[in-house]
Amino acid sequence: MMFPFRIGSDVVLRFPVNGAADPDPAPPSPIPSDYTELNYIQSSGAQWINLPMDIPESTDAIQVQVKFAFISVPSGFQDIVAMSQYWSDISTPYGLFFGSDANGNFFAKVSHPTGAGGTAICQEIDISAGTVYDASITVAENQLTAAVNDGTETVTEIVATESGLTLPLMLFATRLGNYGVMEYATAKMYYCRIYKNGTLVHDLLPCSRNADDKIGMYDIVAGTFLTNGGSGADFTGG
Repeated sequence: MMFPFRIGSDVVLRFPVNGAADPDPAPPSPIPSDYTELNYIQSSGAQWINLPMDIPESTDAIQVQVKFAFISVPSGFQDIVAMSQYWSDISTPYGLFFGSDANGNFFAKVSHPTGAGGTAICQEIDISAGTVYDASITVAENQLTAAVNDGTETVTEIVATESGLTLPLMLFATRLGNYGVMEYATAKMYYCRIYKNGTLVHDLLPCSRNADDKIGMYDIVAGTFLTNGGSGADFTGG
C-alpha cells in the first residue's frame, strides 16, 4: 500500500509502505445501485430467462458471447442460449441453439427454411463439469461459427428468416413452438452479450435486487431486470 503525504493544498505524494504497490480502485459497476452485482447466476434445471428480440434478417450478423459452466455433464439436450420460433403458422421460423447434446458434447445449430434444424456442429468438443467456458457463436452470411475456448468449428447452412416477427431469446432453456419451454440447462452463467451487425443489443449480467434479494440478469443496454420465467424455485447465485 502507499502512504499519502500532502504538500500544500494541491499536491499529494504517495510513498510505499512495506514495499507494496497501491492497488488501482475497482471500476464502478454498470448495474444501478438498486442491485448488487453477482459473479454468476445458477439454474437448477427449472429456471429460464426470456428476452424477446426481433428476428434477424438473412443479411444480419448475429453474435452471442457467453461465459458459463455446466454443473454436471449433461445426459440430454440442455440449451445455454436459444433463439427459436417454431410455431406452426410461421413458414420460415428462425432458430439458433447452443448448449449440450444428448451425449454430453457441445452442440450448436441453426434452423433452415424448411423449419427443421440445420447441421449441428461442435459435437466433437466434450463438456467437463464445473469447467468455465467462454463461447462465441456467430451467424453471418449463412455460416454458423461456434468457438468454445480453443475449439472452433464452422458450417455453411441456409438460415431461415421471416420479417416483422419477434422470437424468444432464452437463457438456460429453449421454447420449441407448440411444445413449450424445454431443454432446461443446469448451469452457471457469468455474462451473456448479443451483438447485431456489430452493435451490442443486449448485455446481461447476474445480480440480485436489493429490495427483495431476487436474483436475475440485468440488461445494461435495455436497462431492465430479468428474472425467472419458470415456476418453482428461483435462480441462485454467488
